[in-house]
Amino acid sequence: MIRKLESYGAELQPEHISEWVAYTNTEQERKLRLRGRVISLDMVKARLRSHIQHSDEHALIAPFHEDFVGYEEPEVEEVIELAWPYLPVCGAQGEMVLSVGKAAYHAFTADGVIDISPFTCMNGIVSEAIYPKLSKE
Repeated sequence: MIRKLESYGAELQPEHISEWVAYTNTEQERKLRLRGRVISLDMVKARLRSHIQHSDEHALIAPFHEDFVGYEEPEVEEVIELAWPYLPVCGAQGEMVLSVGKAAYHAFTADGVIDISPFTCMNGIVSEAIYPKLSKE
């Protein structure tokens, strides 16, 4: 699908696995805060893991920095915030939050969004139901 769209002149940015990793780390920290475990060994571990993964990601991308200028990705917290009006994080979780949040982000940075998800995928179905409202706004 990507090659076909690019053959028509489209420029695509597939989602990155690092976004999912950052999201799951952020969710773990949010749940620890909800349980009143802000000061706990689990929170220290979660924040340390996030810091190391973020540092590793930057180290891996550093040699290609110039190639990625103009293609910067938002932080996962921004994606979650952009999804909030459509899928509050306390009521919806998972890929649908990332899909809707990234669609909202790209509404300001791209000419269009194509969301390809597996047939009958619940996250895809929920996101698809929200996109007309997001597009209108």
